[in-house]
Amino acid sequence: MGDAGYTDKRGNRGKGSFVKTDVGLFEEILRLNLCAGFLVPTKIIVSRWIEEGVKGTVINIASMASCKLLSGIWAYDAAKAGVLNLTKAYAKEFAPHGIRVNAIAPGFFLGKQNRTFLIDEKTGKLTERGRTVIDRTPFGRFGKGEDLEGVVLFLVSSAASGFITGVTLPVDGGYLVS
Repeated sequence: MGDAGYTDKRGNRGKGSFVKTDVGLFEEILRLNLCAGFLVPTKIIVSRWIEEGVKGTVINIASMASCKLLSGIWAYDAAKAGVLNLTKAYAKEFAPHGIRVNAIAPGFFLGKQNRTFLIDEKTGKLTERGRTVIDRTPFGRFGKGEDLEGVVLFLVSSAASGFITGVTLPVDGGYLVS
């Protein structure tokens, strides 16, 4: 999740005042997160599934920013709120074809995108931002890959979640409830 001066070639670029938002960059972030990484692949895959009669499961990647604004990262917040909203719309649209659509909203997981803002590389200790995140996370830690694995297995299993569609499951250690 962004901090001042942060530049990322993936999904989020920078943090700042809304009135100083660069509209071109805002549009680029929306295109990347909402169109290229979400709408287009879903359209292509689901079109084929419908044509071939496949009863599949789509799992979208939302974010905590889908539900709770992360201050100053306006375009990313808007894009991820769009993922949450369109997950519901897709679920309704595709259910008659036997296709379920859900999303996962990961919390703070250490990765290339945010590691330097959460962990001091020299000391290995939490940065001020990292401490703030951990203090707001009831489980008191960052997420791990295996925290997502079980949720994915649950959502793809017709036996476990065959009557679930249109939901976004937070996997955030309780961040959204604190």
